[in-house]
Amino acid sequence: AKLDDGACAYVARAVAAPGSSIARLELDGNAAGPLCCAELAHGLPSAALSSLSLEDNDLTRGGTVAEPFGALCGSLRKAKRLRRLGLWRCGLGAAAGTALAEGVAESPHLVLVEAGGNDVDAADLRTVD
Repeated sequence: AKLDDGACAYVARAVAAPGSSIARLELDGNAAGPLCCAELAHGLPSAALSSLSLEDNDLTRGGTVAEPFGALCGSLRKAKRLRRLGLWRCGLGAAAGTALAEGVAESPHLVLVEAGGNDVDAADLRTVD
């Protein structure tokens, strides 16, 4: 069974809770979306996560709810422990690709960002890669 967006947001909140030592979170193939992105944006800077994978989730609901994903990208520069971010096939469009490219550019600690299978501009994808 897939976790809905609310359940994914609950997991994201738990990962960022004080005292949490969870280093790897894989929410691939669920129904994570704007709620989950908003929770991750809030909690990622203080989380112990070194690897986050959100592959196969429509994070922006087809581009109609882009703000929480933009906030998640903005929080990447503060997430100093995060080394890997998996965003394959997340339904990201041009605006989300730009937000991701900007967030990654400000995050020198990220070693690997996987963002293939999305509809982002080629220039933004090169920035991410």
